[in-house]
Amino acid sequence: MPSRHNLARDFYIILLYAVVVWAFMAIFAWDSIWQALQQNTNIVSAVMGLGSFVAGATCLGGGAVAFPALTKMMGIDPFTAKSFSLAIQSAGMSSASLFILVAVKHLPWRFIALYVKGSILGLLVALLWLDQLMAANDVRIIFTLFCLGFLIVFILANKHAVFVRSHINTHTYKSQSIIVTFGIIGGLASGLMGSGADLLAFCALAIYFRLSIRIATQVSVLMMTVNSLVGVGVQILWLDNIPPLTAQLWYAAVPVVIIGAPIGALVCKYISQRLLFIFVILLVLTEVITTLWLIPIENSKIKYYAIAFIFALTGLFLSHWYPHKHRDNPAKND
Repeated sequence: MPSRHNLARDFYIILLYAVVVWAFMAIFAWDSIWQALQQNTNIVSAVMGLGSFVAGATCLGGGAVAFPALTKMMGIDPFTAKSFSLAIQSAGMSSASLFILVAVKHLPWRFIALYVKGSILGLLVALLWLDQLMAANDVRIIFTLFCLGFLIVFILANKHAVFVRSHINTHTYKSQSIIVTFGIIGGLASGLMGSGADLLAFCALAIYFRLSIRIATQVSVLMMTVNSLVGVGVQILWLDNIPPLTAQLWYAAVPVVIIGAPIGALVCKYISQRLLFIFVILLVLTEVITTLWLIPIENSKIKYYAIAFIFALTGLFLSHWYPHKHRDNPAKND
């Protein structure tokens, strides 16, 4: 059980950080923030209050909240919602990542390096090519079905009390290939809808390597931060295709996410594994239910969605229950 002293110390660190950032924003961006808050889009502040907490506390990034909320509640087009998701996560999840880097001592750095390589490759492919080819609704539904497959495997794995490791072996060619593959898929998802690199990183660590879900969550936040920063950079500096509305939404939400995401990371650090497990399940269920409820499904595409779900579920099952001998070489652990 964490001491109250450590909890209070971490909270005051977050609060001090937020106050400093708010002061800079008040000096350099007050007019833009105030104008954004006067518009009809100011509901995004409340939405991202929840979204930033989810981003910092779980394996689902703020985009998992922002994308459906913006497209369905506010009637914003999917491309703008995706761009906003990446942009706002680059602020909120960066704040959460700073807290994680300061507060968490042992992270699987080799996994992080390999995953980042794959995810950036997938992100670039999505932003430069696939974004023009795939319908936003198709991407969202397929990702939601992957979430459902993840939820099934995640619950079964914990129900059978599968051994959880404190270290992972990332020195074999097979492990490295799997990490990069998970990264590519996560980058593709992030480039297409603004989130996904975090959930795929969590899947790799919690389901394949069977690492603690707390550490897996913390690493997933770092991975989504990198993808968000790179994605926004590519859209601004290379593609020059950030929609004008994105900036307005960003200014309205950024004061909230600056503290919301680190608070989420603080909760992730101190709550019990069981509560974190329940929290992840509830959030994934919410993701699945809201997507299937809000996004229209074409009857002609149901069979393709079913095939995608079967592939995702099969892959997750195999990744978890495949023999784990190559993961346990203590001499080569991170």
